[in-house]
Amino acid sequence: MKVLLEKHFIAWSKGPSMIVSFFVSIIKVRNYLTIPVALVSVFMKRVLSLSLILLLGSWANAQVAPYNPEGDFNQMSANLAKINRYLLSVDQGQLTAIKKAVDKAAEDVRMRGMGNGKTNQSIFRALFSIRWSSSFFDHIRAVKIVPEIDYIKERETFLSARLEFNDIAAYTIVHDIADRFDKLLQDILNLPSLDADFSSKLTQFKEKDLQQLLAKSFYGDDLPTLLLARSIHDQLDKFKPYFRNAGTSQQVFIIMGELYTLNDLLSNYAGFRNVPKEAPKENQK
Repeated sequence: MKVLLEKHFIAWSKGPSMIVSFFVSIIKVRNYLTIPVALVSVFMKRVLSLSLILLLGSWANAQVAPYNPEGDFNQMSANLAKINRYLLSVDQGQLTAIKKAVDKAAEDVRMRGMGNGKTNQSIFRALFSIRWSSSFFDHIRAVKIVPEIDYIKERETFLSARLEFNDIAAYTIVHDIADRFDKLLQDILNLPSLDADFSSKLTQFKEKDLQQLLAKSFYGDDLPTLLLARSIHDQLDKFKPYFRNAGTSQQVFIIMGELYTLNDLLSNYAGFRNVPKEAPKENQK
């Protein structure tokens, strides 16, 4: 009888069907009631322990925010709209640029779905804009909007890790920024009150230097592309005094804010890639 019990006790660990046969044997062996009661006690303790572990695991998983990119971007957009109400006009342009990128990501996730190439590009642009605007968020940080800012930063970190986005893999970011530069500069050139001399210089810059960057960056962010991007960044910085004289309307503030937000992003990106001042001789062709 002892052998029978040991046999079924070993079988118990091999599956639910074995557990049933084990308890059938217990019922049949009335003279050895003490042993099965002890074994049942051990079994119940193990079941309770396992249930507790599973319960705690479920609770811990519930504390982690679910993976919902569209919902995250929509909430980020709502937070940015709230933050905007507490900003001065001079800061609203930069926030508008970030919000546009976030809204586009939310729209593409909703319309195209995850895994689509254009969706991935929009998501990366939004996350990239938030990540490299850390100093801007620190600048505008105020007690009333701390939770909103912290949420935006936390979700950017979470989504970047979940989607395995990183700066080194951003091989077309320069082209994306240059393309947006082109559209923003055209908006500036369309302003009726623009100074003729500034308009001429801006047109030359847009049609010559910027087009060269657009063409070169189309195939990826190699070293010569990043060097040219640095040159574009420096030239745009020199235009700042002209932009300030272009007007004081809300439209001008928004265009300037987005333009120079992107210019800062371009500078940070080039700095991240450790771009030297000059390309090695083998790259200068």
